[in-house]
Amino acid sequence: MTSAASTIELRTFSELGPVRGDVVDVYAEVRAPLLHLLNYAVTAFGKRLDGHGAEPGFTLVLAYTDGHPVGYAYGNRIEHGDRYWQRTTPEPAQDYTQHPIVALKEIGVRDAWRGTGTARRMHDAFLATRDEPYVPCLCGQSSEIYIVICFGWYHR
Repeated sequence: MTSAASTIELRTFSELGPVRGDVVDVYAEVRAPLLHLLNYAVTAFGKRLDGHGAEPGFTLVLAYTDGHPVGYAYGNRIEHGDRYWQRTTPEPAQDYTQHPIVALKEIGVRDAWRGTGTARRMHDAFLATRDEPYVPCLCGQSSEIYIVICFGWYHR
């Protein structure tokens, strides 16, 4: 499905309201195998999404094909002292935390569009809207594939 990426239209939003349903729909498909876990339930994600959408510097990139959402990437600005840093182990050096950075909080792509470059295009479109100097790649310890992908994108 290599040609699928060429039919993708990327749309960027600074407010969640009118497209919240599109994000939740894609999330529900992307995370379907995990939805039985409390932290991954659609309602839990919806609460996190609403909270992130209300934070400073929120940006959302949605990928559409034929008017249907196929992927999303979103994040926001993180300031010094933000609770975000309290969940980071080991604690980053102050060089990274003393100035605002941007956190890419979530990225997801429907199965049919994985491997087409859609996630990378959303990632790049998201970063194109930002002027913060750093973007951390924070993944759970069991997320080795995502760590490999992040390092591949950032270390060229």
